[in-house]
Amino acid sequence: MFELSRPSNHRFVKSLLILILLGGPSVSRATDVYDSATGVLTIPSVIVGNTTYLNVVVTIGNVISVGGSLPATVSVPLLTAVQNNIMSGYSKSFTINGYYDTAATPITGSGSINIGGATPTSLNGVQYLKQIGALSLSLTVNGTTTPLSSVATRYINPTTFATAIVDETNPYYVFPAYKIPGAVVEGQTGIFGTTTEYSSSSKSTIRGTVVSSYAVTSDSNTSLLVTTISDDYDTSNNHTAQTSVAYRVTTSGTMTPLSETVVSFSVNGSKPFSYTLLIQ
Repeated sequence: MFELSRPSNHRFVKSLLILILLGGPSVSRATDVYDSATGVLTIPSVIVGNTTYLNVVVTIGNVISVGGSLPATVSVPLLTAVQNNIMSGYSKSFTINGYYDTAATPITGSGSINIGGATPTSLNGVQYLKQIGALSLSLTVNGTTTPLSSVATRYINPTTFATAIVDETNPYYVFPAYKIPGAVVEGQTGIFGTTTEYSSSSKSTIRGTVVSSYAVTSDSNTSLLVTTISDDYDTSNNHTAQTSVAYRVTTSGTMTPLSETVVSFSVNGSKPFSYTLLIQ
């Protein structure tokens, strides 16, 4: 997920490289079944007065009309899409529009991000897949333009394809263990867990935490929108920012980032800001 936590200290690559989805329950129900070859209609239950008749079988002479049919439930292979993105990597450009402090102080900008394909590596004796992301952008706040750049290294569990560590030197993120579901459907929501933000890889100083959740919504008959939500908290448990990133995941196993919306809250005298990033 793409994310910028603040104009002077963005977390663009960290957000891109987190996938925080958990599986949800499924529901099934009995339905009427019509066999057009035999003209037989089977109904699970029929209520007549105070009596309920089960497994009713009716022979239909002629079908007068059909009102329509319910669309099939769309399911997308999330784990396959994540694996494809991790192993192949990709490059994207983007534009930014928002405000700093008030709507009278606009934020605009543009840039690009390049995520390399993953390669095997080891860190502290543990085997991972390693992925390197580089960000470059030009950000204009209140008429002043500033070039920004960042490089981050992501360490991924090679068995589950879940992110374990994101190293931006300062900060350094350590993720809880989680499992990416094989498939997701519309309506799924859930909590991923709490990531710890350290000031460096020594992990001697905690700077805050990030609580992540997700939601899956409709898109088309061959895709769903997966939105991740990251809520940032400082060491005093003040809610400092929220980032929402939308992805299109298709039934063929592709995943495309679409947009990011960031809201930073006023905490201890800091200025609030908000922006939306459109990925091209």
